Amino acid sequence: MPEVYQWVFLMMRSEHVWVFISDMGQGGAQKVCSTLASELDKQGRKIGLLTLRGDEGDWPLPEALAFQSFRCHHARSVLPRLIRWVRSTRPEVVLVFNHQLAVLLIVARAISGVKMRIVARNISNLSEKYAREGAIWHRHIVNPLVKLVYRRVDAVVAQSRGMAGDLVENYGFPEHKIKLIPNPVEFKTVDARRNESRHLGCEFLFVGRLEPVKNLPFLLSAFSRLRKRMGDARLTILGEGSEQPKLEELCKVLQISNSVCFSGWQNPDRFYESCDVTLLTSHYEGFPNVLIESMAHGKPVVSVDCPSGPDEVIQAGVNGFLVGRGQIDKFVDCMERAAHWNWKPDDIASTVSRFAVDSVARSYWDLLSGSEPCRNP
Repeated sequence: MPEVYQWVFLMMRSEHVWVFISDMGQGGAQKVCSTLASELDKQGRKIGLLTLRGDEGDWPLPEALAFQSFRCHHARSVLPRLIRWVRSTRPEVVLVFNHQLAVLLIVARAISGVKMRIVARNISNLSEKYAREGAIWHRHIVNPLVKLVYRRVDAVVAQSRGMAGDLVENYGFPEHKIKLIPNPVEFKTVDARRNESRHLGCEFLFVGRLEPVKNLPFLLSAFSRLRKRMGDARLTILGEGSEQPKLEELCKVLQISNSVCFSGWQNPDRFYESCDVTLLTSHYEGFPNVLIESMAHGKPVVSVDCPSGPDEVIQAGVNGFLVGRGQIDKFVDCMERAAHWNWKPDDIASTVSRFAVDSVARSYWDLLSGSEPCRNP
């Protein structure tokens, strides 16, 4: 029996809520998936995890979690196996973490004839994503297909008002299908670590994939200008991606290699502990987890006002500063201000208390179980 089906006969249809995600590698969506699954398990819910590719991955998961993987590299080739899985497992509800996988799941539901509830967690500002997409397949085939099919999910979770507005305006989503639920933060762990933190001054932190969407040349250019004002400033870049060689070369050109550390991908908690300010310069986001994680550690942020999310969590002078897109001189000014501002860590953390994982997980369960309808954003 293929591995992806070996759990089927051990489960009743109504016992598990399935979570469907591309993989459990290094990413914000994967961390949210891990955090939610762990908290729902703690709250006594039965969770199954289905991945397109890969094993359990880099984030912790509950021991009792039912795990299956199609071990399929491309989403476009998984549809036949997904249809067979739906027919065999007959899931009652699936929470899907990727809009392309959601489209495939909608097709699989229609072909299989299995009645199941599909709840999508939207992970990006889709119109921004596809406007910058260079691949013909994604821009001219996948995006039109998403516009045609995606809104047929039963409900969609948006993490920000900006993301919800994008779904309504550009993807035809009825407002009644959209539920605003923020990303979760594990405050109990974070609070204990924040109170023990010891860090040096002028330590800046970036956390994220080293890909064009993160706009890291802007960050490095801003940091090089800051170094002329603050000679002891340092920047740690936490993440991996295709842009790393170009970014390392840019550091040499800007003569900041000795003050920029590329630390690869690691759990960011201890880096939040030791930094002074977290930075975000993305062209767009779905909702930037790094901002609320940094704030939960009592650390301020300086962020570009990209769509979507930063303007919904940043309170100027309380937990950070927000800068208009492309305003590099103002970004440098805010970095310097943030480094010398008299921040109050408890006040910073209190601004993101609504992201506490237990509350967020309950909101997800209410939506998944159908006990709470969607509300207009």
